[in-house]
Amino acid sequence: LIAFTFQPLRKILTKITDRIFFKEQYDPEAFLKETNKILSTNIILTELLYKTLDHIIQEMRILEGTFVVVEDDKVHTIQSIGYKSAPDIKFEDVKKLSRIDITVYDELEEGNHLKNILRKYEASVVIRLMEDHQFAGLLILGEKKSGDMFTAKDIEILEITAPEITMAMQRAKQYEEIQKFNLTLRAEVMRKTKKLREANEHLQEFDKAKDEFISMASHQLRTPLTAIKGYLSMLLEGDAGEIKIGQYDFINEAFQGANKMVNLINDLLNVSRMSTGKFFIDPMPLDMKKMIQEEMKQLTTAARQKGLFLKFEAPADMPKIEADENKIRQVIMNFIDNSVYYTEKGGVTVKCSASHKDFVFEVRDTGIGVPKEMQQKLFAKFYRADNARRLRPDGTGLGLYLAKRVIEDHKGELIFRSTSGKGSVFGFRLPIHSPIKVDPKKHELLNLH
Repeated sequence: LIAFTFQPLRKILTKITDRIFFKEQYDPEAFLKETNKILSTNIILTELLYKTLDHIIQEMRILEGTFVVVEDDKVHTIQSIGYKSAPDIKFEDVKKLSRIDITVYDELEEGNHLKNILRKYEASVVIRLMEDHQFAGLLILGEKKSGDMFTAKDIEILEITAPEITMAMQRAKQYEEIQKFNLTLRAEVMRKTKKLREANEHLQEFDKAKDEFISMASHQLRTPLTAIKGYLSMLLEGDAGEIKIGQYDFINEAFQGANKMVNLINDLLNVSRMSTGKFFIDPMPLDMKKMIQEEMKQLTTAARQKGLFLKFEAPADMPKIEADENKIRQVIMNFIDNSVYYTEKGGVTVKCSASHKDFVFEVRDTGIGVPKEMQQKLFAKFYRADNARRLRPDGTGLGLYLAKRVIEDHKGELIFRSTSGKGSVFGFRLPIHSPIKVDPKKHELLNLH
């Protein structure tokens, strides 16, 4: 019975006597566990240093302590606890203390320069902190509250802890650098964004002025050009009397030039309207077969001069469709004109058909085609394929862009297929009955233009 009760009794008595006679003792295992917890749960450098230092001086019953963090041969951060006033630690002293792993005041001889440095900072122990053979800082600890010397166990615990502290300290510094970089980056992004916004505002002002100028100039040019085109058409039709064959060719060239100029002006006007929000669709019943034939008639001479066939295929009966006459006429003219221009041999076939729901228009040619790698960009504003640019340097790159916008605004669908060197198919599919309802206010704007 005595044997069984002796061991528990001994443990209780040991605890009581330790509490009374060995107040300075601490549990090394618990100390290291708590230290690791602090190091693994804190990423802000100042918090990490403060909590770690506070833990060490509390557990080891030390009066004061300091962390000195070094970077790029200068003091980066100093964190102190327990001093009446924060110590003014000189970097030259830090460098001298960095030559030894552990410096203990009581082990140094009187007159030793390191002992003088420790005395200046009221230090009993200095631990060097190293990371990958690079000096990272110091842990400076003052006297114990009891006045006792640091024990071998204390020194051993500090030696075990030092590398862990250094690693955590380096992680915190890296995090701090990332945070600083993020702040710098954010500030730079904000500055650049502000500059871009200001530049964009200026560009918008210039763009607005440009659109206003294009709109005004186009209106001023279109009126006399329409008159010129009208009179040339009358001359070609013999309204002013019979003209000779040689005269007919000259007048027709002038008529074709005026027609191209009118189309270009219409393109510019439409781009301007898109930019200012005044590009509206005004659907009305249209005889598409008649419209297509009228546009083809204007290009008959150009096709004949190039030795190309230009033929039209359409069913005898064709329902009227609801669409914006001027804009659809422009698209039809653009597709046929491009096919004639970019075809050197063979010819152009214009086809149309209709079902109870849709109207389909297609222009097939045997021309230069569009390279596969350029087809995706073909309908972009001002874009022109390389082979087209070589053949026709004066093109604007607006025709197909406008055609796409017109068809999409009609709730229709573009048709496009092409093989480089063999030819292309351009066209569109439109609903027979337009789903677009015209706002009366928009109608007023349409009539003004």
